[in-house]
Parts: sequence; structure tokens; C-alpha cells
Amino acid sequence: RRLDVSPDAVAGGAAGAGAGHGQEHLRRFQSAALPAAAVVVHFGSARRSEAPPGLPARLCGRVLKPAGRCFCAGSEVDGLEMDPADEQVGGRFKLKELEVPGTILTGSTAIGAQTLKAARRAIEELRESDNLDLAIFSMGFESSQGKVYLRLDKLDNKYGSPTLDDIDLFSRRYNACLAEEVGEAVSDDIEVEVSSPGAERELVVPQEFERFAELPLLLELPKDRFELEGVEIKKSKNDLRATLKVVVTTCAVDLAKEQVEVAPFKCKTNENTFGRKTWNKIMKSGKTLTLGFDQVTKVNIHLEI
Repeated sequence: RRLDVSPDAVAGGAAGAGAGHGQEHLRRFQSAALPAAAVVVHFGSARRSEAPPGLPARLCGRVLKPAGRCFCAGSEVDGLEMDPADEQVGGRFKLKELEVPGTILTGSTAIGAQTLKAARRAIEELRESDNLDLAIFSMGFESSQGKVYLRLDKLDNKYGSPTLDDIDLFSRRYNACLAEEVGEAVSDDIEVEVSSPGAERELVVPQEFERFAELPLLLELPKDRFELEGVEIKKSKNDLRATLKVVVTTCAVDLAKEQVEVAPFKCKTNENTFGRKTWNKIMKSGKTLTLGFDQVTKVNIHLEI
């Protein structure tokens, strides 16, 4: 959490509520409830590396390291294995990163791992008590802002989207689990944002080809891989893009051969991509396209607007 207070207020030199406010928050972060969190303190408009009068030196600087244990990438927190790739400067990330399914960003901190553990626990409890089949689509903990972003997947929903009631039910359970994991004093200062993955969510390849087989999918693949036998597809010399986006439906998935068979889907998006004349040839041919999983760059659910 970032504390925007003056050095005097932190040290207790300022009169009024400012000093008490700053000292109270420092006591929270020094308490046993947050033994291993990295904290950034911001003094006014400039960061300071020296300690103001009365403030312990160990609480100054850009990143404040606790006197106790500190969990870095690759360490374990209460049975949670920290991914060495999960490295963020100050816990910051772009929200666009959470559009990728399976993304887990805990900031490589103990408190981040605890927010993740609380989410998994809340999901398990709701599955048992309310028969609500949720999963974490992606999660990010921004330690510098004290904020958790959770995107939930509803496994038994056609589009994988939880309802507003589902999100509300999860949020209540999550807040309770989070308070037990980190303590109420800390959980009260953590902002939580829960949402669905979005209507045009990205899919996990190859597992979700079959799951969303009934829906049109926006498939991105290398341009030279879109070839249909007997159909001449003209390619513009001015188009320098390496990939092509085409809307398809899933015909068959062969996990043994690591291949998926798809059929072009009749929609305005494809007509705009190929041109009306070429697109009519593609549709009349009735041909399908077989691709290796490694030839699929990206897949999203497609909604025609």
C-alpha cells in the first residue's frame, strides 16, 4: 500500500489527524498480519531514501523489506508454488495482460500469494455450498496500489460468463476468505475488482476448442496456412501482415494428432476480410481447414455486431 503522508506526519511531528493517520497505517504494516509484504512509501511528491526523524530506517526507501521472511520468485507460500516468471516491478502490470487465460500475477509477494489462495478457497467453498462451478480465468495483484483483479470463468455457461449474481456471491465469499488469510486490518485496505473474462474472451488451445464448439470463433493463424483445396484465394501484395484473422466453427478436434478441423463461418467479418467475390467462392466450396495446434496463433469467441 502507498502512504501519501508528509515526513512530519509519519514521524508524529505534525499536529492533528494527519500524524495519527500515518502512524496508524504504519502500525498496520508493521503488525504480524503482514509479515512479508513489500511496501512502497511515498512521501509527498518525492521518494526518500533517508529516514525522517522518528521513522525507522528499515521503513524507508523505494521498496520496504520486512524484517521477517520475504518470498521471492520461485519460493513457496503456504503450499503455493510461486512461478519464477511471475515478476512485476512494484506489482504493476497492464490490464490487457489479464485477457490471456491462465495469467496469474501475484507480484512475487507473500500477500499476493495469499490473495490468490483466498480466491481458490472461495471457489472451492462455493462449489460445495452453492453448486457454483467457477474457475479463475486470470488474476493480478498490484501491490503498489493494494488492488486485486479477478476474472472468473463459469465452466457450465455456454459463453463461460458468470452472472452478476454469481459475481456478487463470489465477492462476498472472497472477502471473508481474504480476511481470514491476511487479517481484517489488511483486507480492509485491499481493493478487489471481480469481473467476467469478457464476451469475446480468448480461448485455451487446444482444450477449449471442444468446449466452445457451438460458437463462432475468431481464429488467428499464419497467412500462408489458410489454403482451401480448389479455391483460389487472392492475396494483396500491399498486405504486409504475417497473420490472418478468420471466423470459423469447430468441426473436429484430434488430440492424438494435435490437429483441429474448422469450417469458415458465414458472417460480415469474413466477407470484409476476403472480399465478397472470394468469400462467396469459399462458402460455395464447402471446404474445411485442418490446422496443427502449433499453427494457431490465437483464438477468441466471436460476436458479430
